[in-house]
Amino acid sequence: MTSSPSFHQTVPIPVNEAARLAELKRYKVLDTLPEPAIDDLSRITAQICGTPAALVSFVDRDRLWFKSKVGYEADEGPRQPSFCAHVVLEPDEIMVVPDATKDPRFVNNPLVTQPNGIRFYAGTPLVTKEGYAIGALCAIDIKPRQLSTAQIDTLAALGRQVIDQLDARLNLDRLESTVQELNKAQASAVQNAKMLALGRLVGGIAHEINNPIGFIGSNLSHVRDNTADLVEAVKLYEQAMPEPPEHVADRLESLDVDYIVCDLPRIVSSMEGGVHRVVKIVESLRTFARSQESAVKKIDLNANIDSVLVLLESQLAETETQGPIDVTRNYGELPPLLCQPSLLNQVFLNIIENATEAIDALTATGNHRPGKIEIATATDGDRVRIEISDNGIGVKPDNADRIFDPFFTTKRLGRGPGLGLSACYAIVTEQHSGTIAYHPRPDGGSRFEITLPIAAPDRETEP
Repeated sequence: MTSSPSFHQTVPIPVNEAARLAELKRYKVLDTLPEPAIDDLSRITAQICGTPAALVSFVDRDRLWFKSKVGYEADEGPRQPSFCAHVVLEPDEIMVVPDATKDPRFVNNPLVTQPNGIRFYAGTPLVTKEGYAIGALCAIDIKPRQLSTAQIDTLAALGRQVIDQLDARLNLDRLESTVQELNKAQASAVQNAKMLALGRLVGGIAHEINNPIGFIGSNLSHVRDNTADLVEAVKLYEQAMPEPPEHVADRLESLDVDYIVCDLPRIVSSMEGGVHRVVKIVESLRTFARSQESAVKKIDLNANIDSVLVLLESQLAETETQGPIDVTRNYGELPPLLCQPSLLNQVFLNIIENATEAIDALTATGNHRPGKIEIATATDGDRVRIEISDNGIGVKPDNADRIFDPFFTTKRLGRGPGLGLSACYAIVTEQHSGTIAYHPRPDGGSRFEITLPIAAPDRETEP
């Protein structure tokens, strides 16, 4: 059979049309691929009714869309003045038209008057559990015919089977979504537990290092002063006894006292520099540890990023195959940021760690250009902007739109479940009302841009 052109409206609109269309939309069935189970029901309908054509038709706002069809060419047709549009008017009735040329509703219908037009039509409404008729399962013929009571009852049963198939499909979608959400929640809980444990470990290490390094630092000033006194004493001795006894002169020469006098102050200065470096590392570790302690607080974002970099120093250091990764910090002056620092630390850890892996991946291809990571922060109106970029292997264009999807990963099996950037997206957008976007770099690397509100109205700091 062939489809027909558009016609003027002839069929009334159901009184519950808005709710009916919403129910149709809820099923997410329009413009979907064929499904064998529903196609089977169409074929059985045609066989039971003895007709050359059968359809599973859904009545949309202005069209009929055919989920399944037997003996029919078109994929959709106009809603007006279709037979199926009449069926949804009476959700409790099966519409049987033995001969359309003798039915006042259809005698002048172009679907009937056209060559090889419809003569017989039988349609059972597809009624959801909420009572909305969203379409029809129908049998069509170009010759008049009658259906027995058994055939009509079977047609109604097949219509219920269509709805059962749609409900099963909808429930499966819900189940898959629920499983996905559970997996995300589980991964998030595990990650949060890891971050909390890491915070406690880091805090403990910082505390243990702080005491001895404080002792060393406090005594270095005395070492410096005492060293200066010793150097001065040696010089006075040399002035007072320019020609010491032979055995003393031999010993002084073997000790290279002149070198010791010159080098000892430099050694003390280097020790002071090392102590200051350790103190800075301890401060960063304590900053990171404190950020894990509370849900919402105001933080120095730049210092927080520095604390994350301290934890990743081993991945930034030189390896057998890769030189040290240079990290450039372009920090702007930022106001205190009201946020959940423990969650933001996850974001920064994940993105920067991905950057180091991207640089390693590029090196593995034989490209040994020096690895670089650039981190920039700035204010942008009532928001702060953070940009993290690298010159690593980058993301293939086909994958760029999917990197924030749950469970999507380009890493080889066993290197991660694909939840990292998805979790980053949720943390930034859902829990901080911010934005996160990926941009490819001209050199093939990656750039992530994050914006966060400086103070979101729905967050409160700890008392």
